[in-house]
Amino acid sequence: MEISSPLTAPKLLDQVGGKIRFKHCSIRTERQYLQWIKCLIRF
Repeated sequence: MEISSPLTAPKLLDQVGGKIRFKHCSIRTERQYLQWIKCLIRF
């Protein structure tokens, strides 16, 4: 197993999108989850 450096590590929203796609959720679900996460980060 390769450990990635902080410079090459995927961004948080990319990781979440990958997990949602892995679970075979719809693209609309993915977009909504990412929107909620962005709002929580800003808060």
